[in-house]
Amino acid sequence: MIQHQDRLNTLLNRVSPLEIIRIIFSKSAAEAKEFSRVVLNQVYFTFNQALLLLAIMALLIAASVSVQAGYGLSVIGASSRIGELWVWMVVRIFGPLLSAILIIARSCTAVATETAVMKYNKEIEALELMGIPTVDYVFTPRIVAGAISNFCMATSFVVIAFVGTWLSKNWFSSMSMRHLYEQIWRAMTPEDVIFFLLKTLIVGAGIFWIACKKGLSLNRGSYEVPIIAMHAVVDGFIWAIVTHIFFTTLFIMIHGFHLL
Repeated sequence: MIQHQDRLNTLLNRVSPLEIIRIIFSKSAAEAKEFSRVVLNQVYFTFNQALLLLAIMALLIAASVSVQAGYGLSVIGASSRIGELWVWMVVRIFGPLLSAILIIARSCTAVATETAVMKYNKEIEALELMGIPTVDYVFTPRIVAGAISNFCMATSFVVIAFVGTWLSKNWFSSMSMRHLYEQIWRAMTPEDVIFFLLKTLIVGAGIFWIACKKGLSLNRGSYEVPIIAMHAVVDGFIWAIVTHIFFTTLFIMIHGFHLL
């Protein structure tokens, strides 16, 4: 019994990016349909239901960028370089990071709690005893959905912040959307696109992996569930921040820190 419990606790240890890819592309049509259904449901709860809060956050960041560009940069005669400031604040920092924080606050606790309750009710054990791989049908769809949701949220954040910045700039002065777009496009680098993609996918998948892993660590009783959810949130924050720092440091090593 103890050995079986230990095996359940280490279910996710064998999940790697290559294993996830194998699981995704080795399914029959019926299995792929069910897999997609679980992924889309999780994306709906994680991404779609958070759009309003995400839009509010993006608009607040957009207003902040506009105010700093309108007043702060004008003091040093750099008002024309709003594109560089915008890319640093929105694309490289706030977009990926705030999206991850929103997912941690809303979905990490839910997934960790759901997994812990499934283990407490012996649902995971029952699936394993019936020969149904829970990694394939329970955890991998959620990890994939986490990656997709974080990417979609960060991308939506960037788009909404762009529109919000344009509206805010036109509140104080006249600026065409095309002009703002051209300034931002000139400030973007290929590494921005690559790191944005990698950062959002890796962080999103990692947050849900941590949530599932923490849920599986339940051992003693149902009273552990809130403790597990709290630990999942803390570890999710650490994962998001450390990953963000890693990619930011890598970018600075390649390009240097040149804002103005």
